[in-house]
Amino acid sequence: MKNKLIAVLAVIAIFIPSFLAVGSYFWAEKSPTETGRITELKIADTNGKSYTVADEAVIGEFLEMNEGATSIDSLPDPLVSADFFLVTYTVKSGKSADFKYYFSLDATEAYYIDDKGAAYKIKEGDATGFLATEYASCLYVTAKAPSLTVSALGVLPETITWKYKTGNGKFTDLTDIQKADSAAMINVDGALDFTFDIDPDLLEVKITKGTEVIFDDTYDKMGGLKLDENADLTVKLNAKWYEDDARDYFGEASYTFGAKISAPAAFYLVQNEILPGEFVVLTGKNISDISKISFTSTPSIDYTPVFFEDGDYVRALIPIKMELENKSYVFKLGYGSTYTQELNLTIADKTFKKQTYEISQSVVDSTRSEAALSAFKQTMEPIAKSALSERLWSGTFSEGVRSDAILMTGFGLYRTISATGETYRHLGVDYYMTAGSPITAVNAGKVIYVGITDHSGKTVVVDHGFGLKSWYANMNEYVVAVGDTVEKDQQIGVIGTTGFVNGRTAHIGLSVFDVPVCPYDLWENGIKMYNE
Repeated sequence: MKNKLIAVLAVIAIFIPSFLAVGSYFWAEKSPTETGRITELKIADTNGKSYTVADEAVIGEFLEMNEGATSIDSLPDPLVSADFFLVTYTVKSGKSADFKYYFSLDATEAYYIDDKGAAYKIKEGDATGFLATEYASCLYVTAKAPSLTVSALGVLPETITWKYKTGNGKFTDLTDIQKADSAAMINVDGALDFTFDIDPDLLEVKITKGTEVIFDDTYDKMGGLKLDENADLTVKLNAKWYEDDARDYFGEASYTFGAKISAPAAFYLVQNEILPGEFVVLTGKNISDISKISFTSTPSIDYTPVFFEDGDYVRALIPIKMELENKSYVFKLGYGSTYTQELNLTIADKTFKKQTYEISQSVVDSTRSEAALSAFKQTMEPIAKSALSERLWSGTFSEGVRSDAILMTGFGLYRTISATGETYRHLGVDYYMTAGSPITAVNAGKVIYVGITDHSGKTVVVDHGFGLKSWYANMNEYVVAVGDTVEKDQQIGVIGTTGFVNGRTAHIGLSVFDVPVCPYDLWENGIKMYNE
């Protein structure tokens, strides 16, 4: 019996290593994050960037972080739908397990969920250690190299060093930075325009044309630098961001690129004096990107021009509101960041007449009540703010009525309602004609509104392009539909008595966007524009 027992024990002893190996294998398969079993980590950060890690020291740090964490019932509610770091642990057999890690710049609030769905809170010290690694760079706004844009094109650095501060208060190098393989060639409109998403403290600029040095100084001294049209230049920049206790970054970068200079931008007004209530055309030349145009007025004209492409030019109609003082105004135009030009416009003095409007209280109550005016504004505001980008008008404008029409009320006149004593500005021109008389388009355009409101009655709006619109109100009938294109003097409708009127009336007005403008000069001279 004793011999048999010894024999059995000997057999068992022989197979113990195999039993242990098999057990170890199955333990590793069930717990792929067991220390010593991991061969590789794959880390996907919250921006989707991936890292593959085979370094045993890094793997060990992750495993120690896991082991030191405290089990909790579940993640805090705000993190349930938050972005996370996905870490995939892989063992020798190829089996893997996915863990989700929730990190922020607050090391006291770090968590993970293992491959079984169990939640853990990570120790502050371990979270701080992770935040100092390159894998956490996505959490830092400044862990991104500054970007340079020249004439809407991104330019990569030739050389760059960039450091950002991590959660442990220390600076670390940003190593994953794309650099230029070769110098870029950029077409530049008139003036060089350098834009950084993080402005450097010092920007040194050197511009050469062949062997000739055009400029060699700091960027702040480039203002007013004029560059020859069609010149081929080489531009070298050196940007520095200084180290500062109040900052989370510092660094230095150099850039080299070629620049071909096109003709400089230029702006023109065809008239330098205007009456209040009129409008003037601002023309720009050598402009390839209207979004780069800037405009200021001193004193303010309380209007921001909207530019439209018009063949080789860009145009903006600038309405001069009736309320503006008669004085000189300086328009400052910029294109990009280094080119500026000043234009002068004088608003002359004008006296607007007064008129008493005899109209019944019942008509006022039904067509000029607060509700009627509010409904009119709500309907017409989006119409006024819209604009066709194509210029449809040409030549002189007509009045929109027959030659036998009688002008009743002019543009800009102060009108006092007899029934209420209210005084307001008349924003168009009113005519009287015989019943059935046609109302016609003042110039070519596209019909953008046909409808009726209590205040304006039956109304048609025609867009002539670039924000210029004509308004036809108080009609008894309209003969066009939205989307129709109309020619000058084509019938729009029929004179009527609808809306806020005391008899048969045709109300015809013009506006630049939502600013009413005077039509008088357009009847004889049309719209004056700069053309070479």
